[in-house]
Amino acid sequence: MQRLLRSSIRVASIVMAALMLAALPARAASPLLDETVDFTGTFIFLEAKVPGLVIAVVRNDESVVHGYGETA
Repeated sequence: MQRLLRSSIRVASIVMAALMLAALPARAASPLLDETVDFTGTFIFLEAKVPGLVIAVVRNDESVVHGYGETA
């Protein structure tokens, strides 16, 4: 079980790193998109009761990445 969890975390980390690198050339998001992602992310994080959550949203040439939770 621990091995599966570690493997899942490792894969999720690689995917998130790839998403963040892919989002670099995109311009800054509009304040409305940023606020919408922040509100929705907070709601999902609190309802899911998970230790951590990262949300990346891409709309046209805008991108937003928000993270929630604790660090070890």
